[in-house]
Amino acid sequence: MSDSKMDTDKQPEPEKKKMEDKSEEAKASHHAEKIRKLKKYKEQQREKMKGKGIYVTNLGILSRSNVQAYFTKFGTITNIHVIWDKSNKDKLNSMLIDFEMEESVLQILSKKHRYNHLILCGPNNEKMQRVKVMERKVRESRPRSPSPPPPSQISFGEIKARLSVHTDLDEQIQEIMYLTELGEDDIEERNAICGNISKTFAKNGHPRCVVSPFGSTVNGLGFRGCDVDIFLDLGEDENFEKKLTQVQKVRLAASLLRYIPHCCRIHPITGARVPIVKFIHRSTGINCDISFKNRASVLNSEYIRYCTEQDDRIRPLMMAIRLVCKRYEVAGGGGGCKISNYALTMLIILYLQELEKPLLHPLHTLQQCFDGEPELIDGWNFSFCSDFTKLPQLPVNRQGLFDLFSGFFCFYSSLDLRTKFLSPFLGKALDRTILEKELPPEYKDKPEFINHDSFGMDRCIQLQDPFELSFNVCKNLPERGYRTIMTLFGQVHNKCEELKECLRPGGFNQLLELDIKPEENADLPELKDMFGEKNKVYLAFILPSITKLTMDSCLASISQGETTEETSENTVDSKVETTPGSDDASDQIKEEASEQPKDAESVVNISADLQKMNQLLCYIFSDCLKFKQVNVPEIPIPVNIQDLKSDGCLKRKPEIELHSSEGKRARHESTEDSSQDSDKDGFVLTADWEVRLHVWAGRKRYHAQVYDTDQDSSVLQKEAEITVNQLKSAPPLDDIPTEVSFRHHIKISQGRTVLGLEMLRSRKKSFENLFTWLRSYIPDLMKRL
Repeated sequence: MSDSKMDTDKQPEPEKKKMEDKSEEAKASHHAEKIRKLKKYKEQQREKMKGKGIYVTNLGILSRSNVQAYFTKFGTITNIHVIWDKSNKDKLNSMLIDFEMEESVLQILSKKHRYNHLILCGPNNEKMQRVKVMERKVRESRPRSPSPPPPSQISFGEIKARLSVHTDLDEQIQEIMYLTELGEDDIEERNAICGNISKTFAKNGHPRCVVSPFGSTVNGLGFRGCDVDIFLDLGEDENFEKKLTQVQKVRLAASLLRYIPHCCRIHPITGARVPIVKFIHRSTGINCDISFKNRASVLNSEYIRYCTEQDDRIRPLMMAIRLVCKRYEVAGGGGGCKISNYALTMLIILYLQELEKPLLHPLHTLQQCFDGEPELIDGWNFSFCSDFTKLPQLPVNRQGLFDLFSGFFCFYSSLDLRTKFLSPFLGKALDRTILEKELPPEYKDKPEFINHDSFGMDRCIQLQDPFELSFNVCKNLPERGYRTIMTLFGQVHNKCEELKECLRPGGFNQLLELDIKPEENADLPELKDMFGEKNKVYLAFILPSITKLTMDSCLASISQGETTEETSENTVDSKVETTPGSDDASDQIKEEASEQPKDAESVVNISADLQKMNQLLCYIFSDCLKFKQVNVPEIPIPVNIQDLKSDGCLKRKPEIELHSSEGKRARHESTEDSSQDSDKDGFVLTADWEVRLHVWAGRKRYHAQVYDTDQDSSVLQKEAEITVNQLKSAPPLDDIPTEVSFRHHIKISQGRTVLGLEMLRSRKKSFENLFTWLRSYIPDLMKRL
């Protein structure tokens, strides 16, 4: 009885899956049927329109009503499509007119009338405009070229089946490498792609161009179907290289790639931090990216390849770790909550350097043993010694493959990465305090690399690039991604310990069937909740850090040409959510603060950094994007000067009444370590804005033109110029109804500046498009400062 009951309990789950599969198939079939009917309807409409339409041009100062009134005398008009002049939106360029009867068109195009269509125009019909009339020809719809086939991919089902015949865990890891690696045919196809590109550029004026693949294709760690990353050096002299920007090279490459029959879906991306050309290889479906920045990526790939060749265990180990991380989508392309494959490879290299008996040397040792001319790129040394006879001998390590695999997850799951500075250059995981104290001697004579943008204390993982020391390869990893990765590493380590105790065929498959659900993520607060329930923030995101020098420079350029009084007014273009009626006290505080030492000023201006960031944000909204600001009250400073000692410290804990981010009156107690309470009771600045023009649409049309021609202006000035170009083809802003009204909230929490966007009024769903665009636009703009 109980067994049958258990069987019935288990039954619904697969049945539910089948139902879902059928539902998906039905949806796909319904969508395909709708597309087929739409195509058929369009073809029928084309057949109906044949011989019943005319194309009218050379309209001069004519209006639509003039043209319609004239042609109505030839027959009943069923449809009119107006085409406006691009340079003058109030002027007609041409018109498409459809008639009910084909005889109307025959009469218009007859010898008697064809060249004698004179239409009266002007206020009193005192002028005549001769128009040109032609038959409207309906073009046959061209069949689209067939889509390239999807590239071959690794199959987890095939991997599990093949692993199930092996009991030894080391053999299973070796089998993973054989099943997922690029074959000889794959490598030949990729070499052929690079060869075709090289020949095409050589025939079209660049005979000395060099095409260098990099990444997974050449470092020995690529899975079947992986993308091809290519660095293209045009091979011209220095003067020629300086004339062409990366964007211009991308456009040149896109035009030349069209001469290669095997290249399709060519898409230049000029607005990215590193401009690239994307295309698909027609016969294989392989995605390819071409960049023009420098050889750094090529040399990085050579270093990884060198590491994989130092020991027979390293390459299968790296591929097995990458497979597990790919399975749970914590590493790979696409950003979001993932780390890059390059970052994961650096983590593996550091682990192999940190072993009790290391398998790899630190990079600084390889560079010390290099006796040739160093290759410098942007001031960084990318050379290293690849001759093992010149390197210090490493101790013999006899660990098995699975022991090394398990050790990797044990190593990182036992580390508190929030407190560590990971450096493959040093071959060590150090405490982050190393950045605040004296740096290790290995960094002597190296360029300054400490910067808050990459190595700020708010970064979940600080993983230093071994060559470009100022770059943190995990700097964009969000909190949720970090927690997911650490949960995965911990669960894989625990499962590895179980597998060691109980060997069974296909035991590695259990590592591909884990249920990764970080418990911490359920309680992770959303950024928008930091502003409280009263402020109905729709979207919140973290703004990038800006150095004090850059911020002061930007604000100085913004304030240039203005009087001191105007500047002081601009700095208070938003409001602090504080108790009303404190303006007089604020003025007294400012006057008394001027007599205090510098340390005291830093306490009085406790929100100075926030005000600077807010001033920059207001400038971006008002001047760069032409939003209209409304409701601008004063900013009081909530610190009493009597609470300051002569050395600038607080005598006591002043209690200041504020409107907290919860929307209620709360007590804010200043403590010596205010950062602990900043997340709960931090200062919040707000401002209201009205948006009348869709500035988020069509900016790419002017981006390249402005950035290529104007080399002297600042980034903010160029963005303002792009908006001005958009406004030229639009009516005056005062004549356009408000599209979106929103309020921005900005606060500093735990050293991070958080921006929240609240919708006040919106036409339909315009605010969603605006907020989504601002989420990517503002951080990208601030990074470019």
